[in-house]
Amino acid sequence: MIQLLKKFRIYLIPLAAVICIVFPSHLTIALPYMIGGSMVIVGFVYEWNAIRKKEYKTLETAETAQALILLIMGTFIILKHENSIGILGYTWGGFGLMKGTKELNIAFYKLSVHLKFGIELIQAIVTIGLALILISDPFEKFTHHVMFLGFEMLATTLKIYHEEYIAVPERNFEDNE
Repeated sequence: MIQLLKKFRIYLIPLAAVICIVFPSHLTIALPYMIGGSMVIVGFVYEWNAIRKKEYKTLETAETAQALILLIMGTFIILKHENSIGILGYTWGGFGLMKGTKELNIAFYKLSVHLKFGIELIQAIVTIGLALILISDPFEKFTHHVMFLGFEMLATTLKIYHEEYIAVPERNFEDNE
């Protein structure tokens, strides 16, 4: 089953990538419904489970509140559809900044231990740069970022394919005995 999922991923990601690259304006119109709908579904499932587990009786966790926020934001995005591109753009840009920060941290670490860090540094600069561009004008730049997402998904597919089918994975020989 896991092998089937891995192969499915190798074909599904590039298909989604091509759709992002070829139809970015169509996806931009549909994304508020797709993202908002997904948030409502996930929020409902999480809320149901949190309430069933009575998670709200524990101060250290926040599953009930987080699920409710997902439900509210998903509904808001669906109702505002084309006007929600701004909030989606700012959110996507914020996630890009967080991802770029992690990539930059890896580059700094590799530099400090005298490893090659150029690829991670370039990834960090590009990711942070694209995030800042999106945050600066999400309404104008959102469609372009859908296209960039497609190219990123193609690169991810190539990386996965290389790691799983070309590079020699490290094996734990004790597991094979």
